[in-house]
Amino acid sequence: MSQALATASLKDIYHTGVADGSTAVPIDENYMFAADDETNVIKLFSRNNSGLAVYQFDLNSYLNLSGTEVDIEGSFRSTTKPNRIYWIGSLSNSKSGEARSDRNRIFATDIVGSGANATLVFVGYYSNLRSKLITWGNNNGYDFTSKAATGIEPKRIDGFNIEGLEMGPDGTTLYIGFRAPYVGSGTNKALICPLQNFESWFGNGSPSANPVFGSPIELNLNNHGIRSLAKNASNNYIIAAGSYAATGTFELYSWNGQATTAPVLLTANLANLKPEGIVEVPADISGSFTLDLVSDLGADIPYNDGVENKEVPEPNHRKFLTSTITVNAQGTAKKALAEKEPEAIVTASEVIIAFPNPFTAVLNIDFHDLAPERISVYNQNGSLVKEIHSVTKGINTFDLSDFKTGIYFITYPGMPKSIRVIKQ
Repeated sequence: MSQALATASLKDIYHTGVADGSTAVPIDENYMFAADDETNVIKLFSRNNSGLAVYQFDLNSYLNLSGTEVDIEGSFRSTTKPNRIYWIGSLSNSKSGEARSDRNRIFATDIVGSGANATLVFVGYYSNLRSKLITWGNNNGYDFTSKAATGIEPKRIDGFNIEGLEMGPDGTTLYIGFRAPYVGSGTNKALICPLQNFESWFGNGSPSANPVFGSPIELNLNNHGIRSLAKNASNNYIIAAGSYAATGTFELYSWNGQATTAPVLLTANLANLKPEGIVEVPADISGSFTLDLVSDLGADIPYNDGVENKEVPEPNHRKFLTSTITVNAQGTAKKALAEKEPEAIVTASEVIIAFPNPFTAVLNIDFHDLAPERISVYNQNGSLVKEIHSVTKGINTFDLSDFKTGIYFITYPGMPKSIRVIKQ
């Protein structure tokens, strides 16, 4: 027997037969289609009861694959064709940096039937988006050729890895969200590529024309990349943000989908959750609301035997998680934070970047052209932990191995915003 995770969720549902759940699309209040990043099978699960899928759709015969996984990471349901779901692979290299052509897929399925009787039919796919995105990235100064090169692992700050997929607020432009690379002058922003007139370009698959891309959208997600992107009918977006690396923290943000508007950090207890998918964004995300998140549990050890979940010999004993959590929007979040922490130390710096973040012993901070007289490190209770003098311009390396595990905030005299780091 395995023990349930200790979460702060209102409800946890364990879906068995799959360990690495990565994205889901609801059919109704009771059922959802879900994909994972280790198999090429989409499954229909209950949203209210733990257990095996009630239906599955094997993609292997439809996508002209060479025998490896598509690494499905993102999906969304069309608003113009309500029965159509679009799915995307990560378009990345393997975790060891090997080229993986099977991941270069964006494809569509149509829903037939409803509820527990819902099935899928395959519509079509496109297998050349990766090279088009690389060219777009190069043209915008991101040097995607180097970041996507063979030998470069995707889970790096300068890797190449897609995990978010959702329609833009105009109803025609597709938003493609990157887990990596981080971009911007501080190498700390998340990136979205807009693909214009997506559905008319894609058609039923195998489009002959080249995709047309818009200008990059760079978002400040507190040194996180995009792990999932979803919206409601009113174009209110939720972003699940997480590290480019295999480990790290997660946060949730609300956003209006406009490139010139900054996302707003939401308050939610994500303890032991690894949100890589957002099942559905509720109609009202003001004040307090609930949200269903998909957690990838592939690296967990569920049976206390040293065996990772995704390697459990009996496939039906593998499991991923959907969790119903309580989320508080900006007004409620500000009040909660004010009760716990000084306002000056709750937002990320636009000026400096700390890496790796989380860190285990050594922390690097790039001050660019600044040379602060000192930096101060506070714990999450607002208490001064350490002051460091003799800081120089550029990248400074600090040995913080004596710090306890937890969250810390770094600032210097005159700094308008602090930067948050995590000691593991």
